[in-house]
Formats: sequence, structure tokens, C-alpha cells
Amino acid sequence: MPKDEAQLYAANELYNRGWFYHKEQRFWFIRVSNMEPLVKTNTHERGSYLCFDPQTFETVRKDNFVLHYEMVEKRPALPQH
Repeated sequence: MPKDEAQLYAANELYNRGWFYHKEQRFWFIRVSNMEPLVKTNTHERGSYLCFDPQTFETVRKDNFVLHYEMVEKRPALPQH
């Protein structure tokens, strides 16, 4: 349920913990701890990431993955109550 309030809060909490959502892959990613990207430019970086697939609930390591910043979903706007 996109834009569901509970989903927005859950996504915000994942961002707080260092995860980010890849729009094309449709997975959540986080950099592997204690590993800097091998390449970092203004538009992308290449390195090792953990990838969480919400369909299978599995976390898989992706090495040498190229992350284009334009593919990263922006942090969700939380509702103002």
C-alpha cells in the first residue's frame, strides 16, 4: 500500500538506520559496515552493499555494485498531525 502512513514511518526509520531504497531494483540497500566505496563520484559509487528483498525477506551481499544516486528514493515526507 504505497503512501500508507505506517509504511512512511517504517521507511523513515530504515533511512534513520542507514538504509536506502533503490527505485529500479526495488530493494533496500545499506553499505557493508567498515567498507568504504571503491569508487565515488558526484553521480554514483561502486562498492559492497547488503540488499534486503522484501518479497523473500532475505538479505544478500552485493559486491562491486554500482549505485547511481538518481536511483535512490528520497526520504519520505511524514504526515504532519
